[in-house]
Amino acid sequence: MENLIEQLLGVLRGVVRWRWVACAVAWTISVAGWAWVATLPDVYRSYSRIYVDTQTLLNPLLRGLTVRPDPGQQVRLMASTLLSRPNLEEVVRRADLDHGIKNETEMQRLVTEIAKGLALYSTGGSGNLYQLSYSAEDPKLAARVVRETVNLFMERGLGNTARDLRKSQDFIEAQLRSYQARLVEIEQRVEKFKREHVGMLGRDGQDYYGRREAARAQLEATQLQLQEARDSRDAYRRQAEGAEPLMLFPKSGGARVDPEIAQRILSLEKQLDALRLRYTDEHPDVTATLRLIKELKERKSAAGQDPAEFMDTAGGSAFAEQMAVALAQADSQVAALETRVAAYAARYKAMAEAVDRIPIIEREYAALVRDQAILKSNYDSLLATREKATMSQEVEDKTTAVEFRIIDPPTIPVDPAAPNRLVLSTVVLLIGIGSGLGAAFLLSQLRPTVDSIRLLEELTGRTDLITVSEHQTESSHRARRRAIVSYSLAAVALVGVYTTVMTITLVR
Repeated sequence: MENLIEQLLGVLRGVVRWRWVACAVAWTISVAGWAWVATLPDVYRSYSRIYVDTQTLLNPLLRGLTVRPDPGQQVRLMASTLLSRPNLEEVVRRADLDHGIKNETEMQRLVTEIAKGLALYSTGGSGNLYQLSYSAEDPKLAARVVRETVNLFMERGLGNTARDLRKSQDFIEAQLRSYQARLVEIEQRVEKFKREHVGMLGRDGQDYYGRREAARAQLEATQLQLQEARDSRDAYRRQAEGAEPLMLFPKSGGARVDPEIAQRILSLEKQLDALRLRYTDEHPDVTATLRLIKELKERKSAAGQDPAEFMDTAGGSAFAEQMAVALAQADSQVAALETRVAAYAARYKAMAEAVDRIPIIEREYAALVRDQAILKSNYDSLLATREKATMSQEVEDKTTAVEFRIIDPPTIPVDPAAPNRLVLSTVVLLIGIGSGLGAAFLLSQLRPTVDSIRLLEELTGRTDLITVSEHQTESSHRARRRAIVSYSLAAVALVGVYTTVMTITLVR
């Protein structure tokens, strides 16, 4: 610890030994620095504060009916792009700063200079309060630049939405015209395709294979109806020919056969013919029908006597007429069903022969219909979007989504904002003093001296050294005092000059 203290004292003694050099360096740097600070031009700063109100009652009321951008985001975007080159060139023109500009290089230099002096930043927690400032040597110029920049900021913030809406409407109208022309074209193609392939396209959403299966099932069902009609006709024909007379009366006073039994037998025989077309004789429905017909015939035989003992009467003549009418109706039904079966068979055959053509036609038609549906859907969406854009344009024209309020208008500054001569003068003094001390320390290291007995002992390695003190005479005392006074006066003078500089700065 003692060695460290001794070393520090040695450094201090070395600096004191070169104190006049330190004083001269401090004076030189300080005076030069203060002269430089005095030559710095005054810079005036004009500023303005703008409040942007983005809260409006229309936004929640018109949600879903109109398309309105976020006003807060729009203002933030405008604030971030306000200092772009196109905007600054517009400020230059509005502030009449482009007089004397001869070429693009000078314009670029002027724009760069204005960009260095302009500053825009958000203040406050809500982010809706902005401060714009500009620094220049001319206070009137600073105020004019701030005023024009504020006007440009408000105009761009108010006009961007309306301009964007007009561009959007123009684009939507152009797209609508294009889609309308394409929609008319594809509708004509669909109609032409239908005319060219009439009868080959499915209906009710059925494709070729579904329609072919339906035609086959329809043909089979009609063929079954035809067979049933033929069997019924044959039964009527047999009865009309007298093979199974129903309305007979005894030749002499016997009991008459009940015609209801005969009618039931005829009906069951027709039902039996229909069942045999579908099932075998072992089927329960067939066996039950056969058993019922047998029972009815037994009841018929038991009600009368030998058929030879019966004879036809007027009832028999009426029956024959009924059978003739029924037979004619049955023949007509058979003929109609035969015609229908032939038509269904021809249709089924045509569809079977077109197995390689109709599916391709249906695929082409499905592609046309799909394209038409997509175009129609896009066209309807564009129509709805156009209505939203139209309403948004009306809202934008009649209302204000963003309201700008200038809290502090730009004014011509009276006092300069820079440079801060007080701080700069103080910094210059500190730099001068520090430079002087640094110079003294450097010289003490370049030209070292032995100023203590301990250091001499360390250098020589001897311990028997004797200290001889200097004898101070009156004249040497006076000379020492004069040197101290001179150095003190030099230091005090330096501080006095600093105080004078500070006073002048404050008075200005």
